[in-house]
Amino acid sequence: MERGDAIVTSEHAFVAYKIIARVFGAETIEAPSRDYGCDLDAILDAVTDRTEIIFIANPNNPTGTFLPADTVDRFMARVPPHLIVVFDEAYYEFVDRMPDTLRYVHDGRNVVALRTFSKIHGLASVRVGYGVARPELIEVLQKTREPFNVNGIGQIGALAALADEEHQRKTKELTDKGRAYFEKELAAMNLRFIPSAANFVLVNVGDGLSVFRALLEHKVIVRAMKGYNLPEWVRITVGTMEQNRKCIAALREVMEERAHAPSRAHCGASPQCSRPGKVRDGEGAIASTRGACAPQIHARRSFRITNFNPDQTSSTAHTLISTSPVGSATSRIVSSVMSVLTSEDFFGHETQITPAETILVR
Repeated sequence: MERGDAIVTSEHAFVAYKIIARVFGAETIEAPSRDYGCDLDAILDAVTDRTEIIFIANPNNPTGTFLPADTVDRFMARVPPHLIVVFDEAYYEFVDRMPDTLRYVHDGRNVVALRTFSKIHGLASVRVGYGVARPELIEVLQKTREPFNVNGIGQIGALAALADEEHQRKTKELTDKGRAYFEKELAAMNLRFIPSAANFVLVNVGDGLSVFRALLEHKVIVRAMKGYNLPEWVRITVGTMEQNRKCIAALREVMEERAHAPSRAHCGASPQCSRPGKVRDGEGAIASTRGACAPQIHARRSFRITNFNPDQTSSTAHTLISTSPVGSATSRIVSSVMSVLTSEDFFGHETQITPAETILVR
């Protein structure tokens, strides 16, 4: 993929596809969704002579929608053979009847099936995943991958996870039960949600960022979806039944409070923003921005932005800004990731910024 090329994916698809395309100077064409899911006909209509790759997440993150095998088969019968189709199957193990995308690989098609150990296996912190494709595509990936991109501990954990079928079974049972509980309780609260095939539920709460912040006061973390052009929605991950019940109780209380609360003035940067934006520098001082919806960060050196990642329930760091000379590839990564990650639309909360010594994008 080169500058001027294009990828095609669905509206509301996983944001990483757009980030990677921007790193390489490629355009991202987002096909309109259908009922918040991937419309494969719209994706084919969006293909141009510049298109190199089609990305399809199934089930889709963050909406949880699912494409059955017959739909995928009809789509693949119409895909031009020179295009690479990437099926992102991160939630593969949560689905009872997944399409057999590996058979396209066996048939020699330009298909890549991606899987991960971060979801049902619970190994998100070791960052291990894999892709299956025909040998010619794997050879290209092998040339471009980073040295030692998966550490030894991660590989040992991944092998153990593959063998631990009992853990996978119990996790799926727990997820199925918890997801059904959420859907029942959300329906009782008259909250619109998207039926999900994954380990989360997307629910319309009216103002995702405000509800995110309110739930934090109850020590409940959800993901605000404004960065996915879904400002009214939050994504709730299924946990243990005790955690699920706590989440529903907190959400019910927050929604009742919001129903009786007077409206508040916002910063003006966005209709959904309800408070001024704040960015803390390394000394603890607070600098005002245009608003929480679109913070402006001016830096003379690198900054490490530490944020809480609700998907992994752990702290992660991204160093995004530097005035020091860096290589063109690093510059593209920094600018591309920064354009997506530095806004509160994505993080969903005030961001702590401290000086850092080096460029490091994870």
